Amino acid sequence: MQHKIYILLAIVLFLGTTYSCQKESQDEIDRKDIENYISNNGIDATRHASGIYYKIIKKGSSTHPNVSSQINVDYKGTLLDGTSFDSAKKVSFNLGSTIVGWQVGIPLIGEGGEILLIIPSGLGYGNTAQGSVPKNSVMVFEVKLHFVS
Repeated sequence: MQHKIYILLAIVLFLGTTYSCQKESQDEIDRKDIENYISNNGIDATRHASGIYYKIIKKGSSTHPNVSSQINVDYKGTLLDGTSFDSAKKVSFNLGSTIVGWQVGIPLIGEGGEILLIIPSGLGYGNTAQGSVPKNSVMVFEVKLHFVS
């Protein structure tokens, strides 16, 4: 009887391990999708330690924002399939009130700078749909930073 319990336990552990190894995390799915997007579109992007990918189009000045800065930007947001979900010109935000992907990416440029940000879902809206952005969506932003205060 005890021998059968050990065999059953071994089978359950094996199946559990096999299932968990086959299931990709959302971070892994996002990373593959982002790397395919970058490759398919010929983008020379850099991967930040946070997980965002970015391409600095224009560095801007030496005045860089931090999370407590008020910023004024033009931006356009799209999904990886090119669907536009938001855009604005000369809009002001407190950087700390934006998604984490912006809090990490925008300080990479200074006033007058421009950047392309490719933000994995975990640093955007995560597994929550937001407006026309479905849950678990990678977002692509083109941002021009006008000024920092």
